[in-house]
Amino acid sequence: AGWGGARWGTSWPTRAGASVYGVLGWLAGPPGRHPGAGSAATLASGLFVIWLITIALVCYLTPTGRHLSARWAWCARAMWISGSFWFLTILLTPGRLEYPFQSINNPWGVESLRSPLAMFRFLTGAVNNALVLGSFAALILRFRRSDGEERRQLHGLGLVALPVPVLFVVPLLAAATG
Repeated sequence: AGWGGARWGTSWPTRAGASVYGVLGWLAGPPGRHPGAGSAATLASGLFVIWLITIALVCYLTPTGRHLSARWAWCARAMWISGSFWFLTILLTPGRLEYPFQSINNPWGVESLRSPLAMFRFLTGAVNNALVLGSFAALILRFRRSDGEERRQLHGLGLVALPVPVLFVVPLLAAATG
């Protein structure tokens, strides 16, 4: 779980810095005054995927650092692969970025790939989200199978992670319903 904390700890300041610079470029003056502001906004708009991957990997691997079984290992691998492709499709999808950068066009967008990227983005996002939710199922199953010290460690993590699936599903439903 230490690597998860390190990954989480580096992605937060990266997103914060990219967000601030992206907003600065959007608000402060004519386009081009702040070079790279559109790129920073593009990066910031997709970094949430890295957070989801990290949270899910912590759930798949905590507390032993090993998967429950070969099937759960497959789920974790599929989750980080689909998440990585989802992140790339977010970076390469042309058009306007999502909130809070909705008035900025994606400078990395590839217009000729708009339709395939949209379909692939939806597919990789759906697979990744399903497997992130599956990581919580793995955590619950691991808790049910554990005893002693491992159970105490999972109990502490469970108290922290308990609201996460709700906080994960509610924004998805809100986004789907508009």
